Amino acid sequence: MAIIKFKCEQFDIKLDEETLTYISSNVSSNIRELEGVLKRIKFTATSKHEQPSLSIAEEILKSAKTSPRKKHLTLRTLLMYVLISIKSRLMIFFHLLVKRKSFRLEI
Repeated sequence: MAIIKFKCEQFDIKLDEETLTYISSNVSSNIRELEGVLKRIKFTATSKHEQPSLSIAEEILKSAKTSPRKKHLTLRTLLMYVLISIKSRLMIFFHLLVKRKSFRLEI
């Protein structure tokens, strides 16, 4: 909660305790995500000519939860892709080999 209050001071955003509690319970420990949420709250409130409020925070966090996240490329995913790619190429190679009976390997 102290970090959220500090960031609110840093971005010159005045939020009540209820809104701060809501944000702290719905934003992960990622500081960049927190900064992004606070900036969007400030932008939305400014564009609507309103004070930052719980309803704006709820709107921002609701849209953040429903937006698709980027998939992380893990080593397992990469290896599976490479293995499938190799397997596919080997299958094509052997298919052509059986079909021709004689072949010339070009690299």
